[in-house]
Amino acid sequence: MNTNPSKFLTIVLVLLLSSIASAAKPAESWNHTIPDRVNVIAMLNDTVYVCSEDGLIYAYGKNGRMLWSYQTGGAVKALHASEYGILAGSVDGFLYLLDNNGILVWMKRVPSYIGYKDAVDSSNETVVAGSIDGSVYTFDANGVFQWHFKTDSYVLSTRIVDGKIIVVSDKKIYFLNDSGESVYNYDTGSYITSEYIS
Repeated sequence: MNTNPSKFLTIVLVLLLSSIASAAKPAESWNHTIPDRVNVIAMLNDTVYVCSEDGLIYAYGKNGRMLWSYQTGGAVKALHASEYGILAGSVDGFLYLLDNNGILVWMKRVPSYIGYKDAVDSSNETVVAGSIDGSVYTFDANGVFQWHFKTDSYVLSTRIVDGKIIVVSDKKIYFLNDSGESVYNYDTGSYITSEYIS
């Protein structure tokens, strides 16, 4: 029997690479088509939250079944999911707090609108939202307005860390105390296009 060793080796390599590629490709558990563009996704425990340009907030369980959806008055641009609830900012000018079953706890008007995905955050006592008008607005857990702080430009991101509120604006990073006073700010000297606060 006359066999070509190089041909045999090629076949073995192709079969081996095919099996490696199959093993490396993750299995898709589920997928859904959202009617409009997805703006932000968050995950908490086994639930995936999706906010869309269609003004809806969707919640999906780990098996892919839609648990609930909530209609806001405009495209939802910001989302934060925690054990305290689902916080969302919409271009309709409202900040929404939903419980984990999708029931509205409260909604508050914010001057201008919340336009960036990381511009909202919450703790057990405080809810914070950054607006396109350059201001940071805080509320207590019941939705009662506490204070606002004006930055130099639109707010990209807000985070509550160890009782302090960190705010990223277009060129600056602000550190605010729980009374809304700036304890420190840093001017990067250039536009900030990406940030992560932890």
